[in-house]
Amino acid sequence: MTTAMNRCRYFWRHKRREVTVQMSTTRGREISIDRIDLEAAIGSLPPRQRQAVILFYVADVPVPGIAQLMEVAEGTVKAHLAQARETLRERMEVRNV
Repeated sequence: MTTAMNRCRYFWRHKRREVTVQMSTTRGREISIDRIDLEAAIGSLPPRQRQAVILFYVADVPVPGIAQLMEVAEGTVKAHLAQARETLRERMEVRNV
């Protein structure tokens, strides 16, 4: 279980570095600002919500598997995912000024 969490953390750190490298080496190419914003928003989530989001949406682990990895009830995983989605929705919302 710990190995899976560590691999997800490694994956997340690697993706963050990849975005930084893309930004610094992308001359003349367009970078998706939405992707960078989403990754930054996910990175700013509380640790447990971030773990649940990465395991569910990136690593494609089902809710029962996440519950086992995080050593919590399935309902807790669902609550983390719901709270994270709400936070991400608010942070990624386009506001008309």
